[in-house]
Amino acid sequence: RYIKLSRHLPQSPWILEGKRVLPSSVQEIIYKPLADLYNLAAEQADGRLKLIAAGREDVDVRCLGEGRPFAIEITDPTRQLTPEELASACEHISKSGEVIVKQIVPITREDLIQLKKGEETKSKTYEAICIKLSHSKYDDVSPDSPIKVTPEDLARINSFRNTARNTKDTENNIENSKSICNISGGIKDTTDNLDNCESMHQDDKDTSG
Repeated sequence: RYIKLSRHLPQSPWILEGKRVLPSSVQEIIYKPLADLYNLAAEQADGRLKLIAAGREDVDVRCLGEGRPFAIEITDPTRQLTPEELASACEHISKSGEVIVKQIVPITREDLIQLKKGEETKSKTYEAICIKLSHSKYDDVSPDSPIKVTPEDLARINSFRNTARNTKDTENNIENSKSICNISGGIKDTTDNLDNCESMHQDDKDTSG
């Protein structure tokens, strides 16, 4: 599993109209020490290494907790890496400050099948700080009164349960990507906490990939 700490890191290289948008990616950070162990140049690594992950997160979203399951498929490996070499690769990845990988181990074909199934069945928890910018239609106050998050606001938000959704999104950025895909899933649960009078902390559990 990898943990992504950066809010400026795509999972794979983000190339737009032949130009790199961001300097690195989760994929490249993980590839680097493995490519070095096989004496592969960066160009060779792109052709011989393949990142297979159970879903992906947006470029500006961190992936914390236990992390995201992934596998690296190596084409024509010249040898099997030792546990010590794999541990060294994890250490090198984690020193990037953007990605943490605690362990890399050999897997079976059955493990890979389960990894791919996980993309369809897993749920995720999103955390965000939401700021109320205007009075809602439920606020029984004068228009010029201070804007505050009320217990009633939280109760309405927390009433969402098992809410299905079908939206259109893009792999990286809806304004810059030509391939738009349909994403089906649902919101299983929402939990909001009142941090102060103007903002709230929201946790959403989502069943999309």
